[in-house]
Amino acid sequence: MKTALIHLDYLNLTTQERTRVAGCNQDWYPVTWQRRAGCGPTTATNLLIYHQRAGRILVQQNLQSTADGLQLMQRVWHYVKPTAMGVHTPGIFQFGMQKLIDEIALTAPSGVNQQSPPSLSALSLLIPRQKTLRPTLSVVVSFIREGLQHDSPVAFLNLSNGSIRRLDKWHWVTVTGIIENSPTAVELEICDNLSRFTISLDEWFESTSLGGGFVYLKAVENMS
Repeated sequence: MKTALIHLDYLNLTTQERTRVAGCNQDWYPVTWQRRAGCGPTTATNLLIYHQRAGRILVQQNLQSTADGLQLMQRVWHYVKPTAMGVHTPGIFQFGMQKLIDEIALTAPSGVNQQSPPSLSALSLLIPRQKTLRPTLSVVVSFIREGLQHDSPVAFLNLSNGSIRRLDKWHWVTVTGIIENSPTAVELEICDNLSRFTISLDEWFESTSLGGGFVYLKAVENMS
């Protein structure tokens, strides 16, 4: 069974050469420290781009080109802000995203004839370093599946990639799909700095020594 984003092309941006790329790249940041530690805010930017194009938030007027993506990355940097250890917990990512989303909601124009978009709530799941404290694989799979079923990209923090060679350690990537071949054989489709590839979630879960976590944004209908 596969669960994936409804409109994967919502992540696409156009370069100066008029080619399309998948999501943002932390190497676009102009400062060395930003390029080294910017995977968290870059992944957060991917989530916001998708939700804006899905009509759930207006975070920036123009989000078409890679230059527009960088402009949003710079804004997100001040919310999903790396510490000396980077954005090393899903809680830091979740808190920063929610703060930005709430500020956008407070400053959004209102009018009698304007329909309010749904608000967004940031949800997170921690995979602790200590294996005895970790949720089960089925809980992790359910969390990722639910995020994608809500048509949200899922931010994935990999602190230790274990036996998975395609992932970078201490790094955030964007999950765009999950393939459940069986309860114990699960793959993730990933977008990372313009590259797209697939990894084994169950292999990562069994072999990671430091854990990580996941975050997604859920649309919540306004009651007013």
